[in-house]
Amino acid sequence: MRTITVDLADRAYDVVVGRDVLARAAAVPGIPGAGRAFVVADRRAAAVAEELAAHLSSAGWGVRTWRFTVDESLKDPARVVELQGRLIRAGADRDAVVFAVGGGVVGDLAGFVAATYLRGVRWVGVPTTLLAQVDSSVGGKTGVNHPLGKNLVGAFHQPVRVVSDLAALDTLPDRELASGLGEVAKIALLEPSEAFPAWEARWPALLARAPGALEEAVSACVAFKARVVAADELDRLGLREVLNLGHTVGHALEAATGFRRFRHGEAVLWGLRAALALSETRGHLAPATRHRLDDFVRRTPVPAWPRGLKPAQLLPYLRRDKKRSDGRVRFVLLAEVGRPVADAGVRERDLLEAFSMVR
Repeated sequence: MRTITVDLADRAYDVVVGRDVLARAAAVPGIPGAGRAFVVADRRAAAVAEELAAHLSSAGWGVRTWRFTVDESLKDPARVVELQGRLIRAGADRDAVVFAVGGGVVGDLAGFVAATYLRGVRWVGVPTTLLAQVDSSVGGKTGVNHPLGKNLVGAFHQPVRVVSDLAALDTLPDRELASGLGEVAKIALLEPSEAFPAWEARWPALLARAPGALEEAVSACVAFKARVVAADELDRLGLREVLNLGHTVGHALEAATGFRRFRHGEAVLWGLRAALALSETRGHLAPATRHRLDDFVRRTPVPAWPRGLKPAQLLPYLRRDKKRSDGRVRFVLLAEVGRPVADAGVRERDLLEAFSMVR
């Protein structure tokens, strides 16, 4: 078991990573003893939710569990009102604690409900997917969708604890594992270069779900993101921009395929390959280094590039990227492992050349 602290002064919290650590969620910072727990869970994580509820009950908590079928429609504002209504009818007060059990969608919704109910109550993240454990569960970004766009309504509301039980990954479908490895690969490229050989050596064990390798990987990713979040909690200084490596093209690929062909992390893996190619075509990254890093990214299986999807079809989605400034998209690229660079000078011909290198 490992514990990583997200150092945010009076809002600091621990992320506990290990196997069979769910009992750690019952000791909630700021709550003397036990209180009232409201568990918001993905139906697919029912076993984890039941085990968590048992630990909470044993510790003296009053527990109520609500399970949902999870897809993107769960992030509709109407579901926020529904959950707030359930809390009101249950008599939840300021000492209530919301527990989010599931992937990123559950964390986004439950965290936002916690941020807005009675002007803010405590919440605990219990991520059950690799993607959520290494990425969305850390940083306090919560929110829901609006009819005019994704994630446009939200708040920064830090959890008081995150408990990532690696046992939840035992039954994770292969594609969900690969999706999580997309975010892990991103961190491997962003960490200092001296760490990269260890990532290369560890990758076969990660694909095989070796418990030790998973604990090392999740802990390393959480520690990296914790440092970035501590330096730029509200995403106003541009320091969190490095976390967008691979996401500009990845988001465009998701949108161009109607959010049906790729899991998020699978699209990020394609986006990482495109970012590496762009890094070479823009003169930031040496060709030999690009080939080595591309070989590393390609180790994780993802669906093939859609037949009939031409790279030019991604351009309209790239032009609408939320990271654009003065009409230009800022791409996070690499000059070397651990040396990200922001490049707002990428031209369409650069993109098309880069796409030709990765398809």
